[in-house]
Amino acid sequence: LNKKQEAQKIENALKKTLMRGIMTPDLGGTASTMEMAEAIREELIKQD
Repeated sequence: LNKKQEAQKIENALKKTLMRGIMTPDLGGTASTMEMAEAIREELIKQD
């Protein structure tokens, strides 16, 4: 898709979310999928 910059932003947002301890149960956390998605979205907004 040739969207390297966008992919990097998503990866950074995911890493920051995980570092905050927000994870779904399959990753050892307690957040729902929606809660994790919202946290990633918040991190993406901070980047802009």
